[in-house]
Amino acid sequence: MPLPAGGGIYPDKPWPIGVIMPFTLNKIVAFTCAVSLLLHSCIRDDGDCPDPVPEEPVVVLRLYYMHNMEQVDRFGEEVAHTSLYIFDGDEQLHSVTELPTAQLEDGNTVALGLPAGGYTVVAWGNTHTDDYEVTCEGTLREMTTSMASDADGTVPVHPGHMFHALAQFDHDGVTTTYADVPMVKNTNRVDVLIYGLEPDPQQDPGDIVTVSIQGTNGVYGYDRSLPGSDPLKYKPEYGYIDDDGEQVPAASFVVQRIVEDGDLMLSSVQPGYLEPMINKSLPELIKENYTGSDFADYLDREDHFTVRIAMEKMKDGSYVVVSIQINNWAPIIYDNISVG
Repeated sequence: MPLPAGGGIYPDKPWPIGVIMPFTLNKIVAFTCAVSLLLHSCIRDDGDCPDPVPEEPVVVLRLYYMHNMEQVDRFGEEVAHTSLYIFDGDEQLHSVTELPTAQLEDGNTVALGLPAGGYTVVAWGNTHTDDYEVTCEGTLREMTTSMASDADGTVPVHPGHMFHALAQFDHDGVTTTYADVPMVKNTNRVDVLIYGLEPDPQQDPGDIVTVSIQGTNGVYGYDRSLPGSDPLKYKPEYGYIDDDGEQVPAASFVVQRIVEDGDLMLSSVQPGYLEPMINKSLPELIKENYTGSDFADYLDREDHFTVRIAMEKMKDGSYVVVSIQINNWAPIIYDNISVG
């Protein structure tokens, strides 16, 4: 029985029982592929097929920065680069990974291939610049991070903000481990606004009074502890800051973090006079009219302080401090020439 041209069945004759119905070319190809797939596939229960290769277990770290006054994640806005130092269970350095934020996965995560074990991760944010130096001799407790300074201890104007995190996790090497790495900002901006000066519009405020912040908080341990350092003198940027529509002479600083029992001192001197107008502990000055709770936690979360100093010019041309106000809190009134 000949097939009609192009294949197919005879439309007017039923196929006898036991005779295979002819297929079109397309159906034959499809049928052949299906049989081929069936012959080359297998069911895992019959033991004929090897187990599929499992996905390699990794450690996924999520980086974030929420320890701020707004309590929102500002990691992507403020941290441009993270240096991850991974230490094993014996506190020996296992690896260092440099992570530009732009190259992180969604959610600011990174996957690391690590053998099974316990780990400590120390993360430093924005320390890849010349403003900071991270020293690690191979063990966790020997690690330090310091702010760059000149030979005389002077810190350059406005170093970049620096961040830190410390986290621990166990990895079984069988399943993927997820761990959070919460950042904390380790630097503060301090704007010192000086009212009552009579500067020429073209005159640098630093020519009338000088402002400095000094202390020994230039070195951090792996855990943000302050083991002490040689005295640092933070150099301000003088200029004018808009304060409620008024251009006010100001000295602006970026300093290592202010801590409650720290030794940072705020000083102001008028050129030509020996006695400082101000020489006071900056943490104590901030705390004096602080009305909230947990002052240490507040210092950790707040990263910008505004110090408004009101001065009065005397008949001999010298200036005296009348009041000091921190942020927008109640001012501290003084009736003495030297605040110390």
